[in-house]
Amino acid sequence: MKIGQYLSAIPVVLQLVLFLCSSALPNSYASASETGNGVAALQGVFLGKSFKAKLISIRKQDETLLISYDEKTEGLDDVEEGDNILLRYRAGDGIKLALEVIPEQVKIPEGVTEIDTAEMIALLNDESRRGKYLLVDCRPFDFYSETHLPTAVSIPWTESKEVKLAALPADREQLLIFYCLGGTCQLGPNSAALAVEAGYKNVRVILVELSEWQESGGNLYSGDEYIRHGNVVLVDLRSGEEAEAGHIPGAVNIPAGEISGAEYDFPTYKSAPVIVYGNGADPENAAASIRRWGFRQVSLVEGGFAGWVARGNPVETGKLSSGIRWLRQPDIDEVSIEDFQKAAAGGNDEALIIDVRTPEETAKGSFDRAVKIPLTELPARLAEVPDDKEIFLHCATGARAQMAWSYLRQHRNKVRYLQAKVINRKGKILIRP
Repeated sequence: MKIGQYLSAIPVVLQLVLFLCSSALPNSYASASETGNGVAALQGVFLGKSFKAKLISIRKQDETLLISYDEKTEGLDDVEEGDNILLRYRAGDGIKLALEVIPEQVKIPEGVTEIDTAEMIALLNDESRRGKYLLVDCRPFDFYSETHLPTAVSIPWTESKEVKLAALPADREQLLIFYCLGGTCQLGPNSAALAVEAGYKNVRVILVELSEWQESGGNLYSGDEYIRHGNVVLVDLRSGEEAEAGHIPGAVNIPAGEISGAEYDFPTYKSAPVIVYGNGADPENAAASIRRWGFRQVSLVEGGFAGWVARGNPVETGKLSSGIRWLRQPDIDEVSIEDFQKAAAGGNDEALIIDVRTPEETAKGSFDRAVKIPLTELPARLAEVPDDKEIFLHCATGARAQMAWSYLRQHRNKVRYLQAKVINRKGKILIRP
């Protein structure tokens, strides 16, 4: 009997008991947002679902997790037992509720192995291995600057083959680890394949989503230029006296001991980028608290204030504001859902839709008028993108479309991307905000 059939055969009361017990077990991959209402993600193998108890069964490494779902959960009809999936869920009051199930399309190349989150965190924490590996962020530099894994360097996939290989170490035995946007992004595996082709012997990929990385206890850092010029919430966690003696321009002062009571001082828009710095473990602890409030992009300053100064960045003195005044500035290069749908329906002859999803994804359904150019093939197929059209880019969530925009805007004048979900429901393509 398959595990999905087995789960359905268990009496509902027993299923609920199993679910409640499983949610009480220690779980190193459990979301840090379980006590709040934040949205998080995890990756694993889909084992089955119970219609009666409304439970999804997922294998996460050596653990089997039971997660509830309801009639609003998206994507359950698109996965089968044994599929690798990305599951987005909302955690609150000790219960995880599945919001969306996404089949993963990433293929790990021959000669490349996967490193999981726990092993990667252990590697980063092992001082004896510092300098003995190279962690490579394959996303466009703009993405790297906003948030990246500790010790990572930026080698964008969109660079030429020669530039990418020149940035790698001469030692073909050194450990190389590549990453991009998790289990739905092929940039990391493709970069890893290029390294294997060039003769590197110890090549790995980490397929973790950045949100899951943080929920698993990993930190993210932001680049100095982004901290200086980005539209961010920058928080100095040190005492008022320390902060007044010298602080990063644009920071507000909320001492670490007061952060737990400051939730309602933060923006209501949970996608606002939040960057914190301070002393000792204060930044990590504050970041965890802020994520529990539902914020999805929380990062640290590399080396704290001392690191900021050591890298030659500007410093201000004097009293800081304790009030956060942050306003969302929508990207002018986003295309509205209405304009995108008009183009998809043939109502805008001046626009061309480009679908940057993988062939496996587009095979399940795509817009009739869309040109299919996977993100990884965009540099090689640039000539197929016309100069005289307005280009509308889309993927499944907006993340890869924004990456494609980051590259394509350097070569074409009129490029916008759709920041929304594009969902295939039994052959019908739907757009969700």
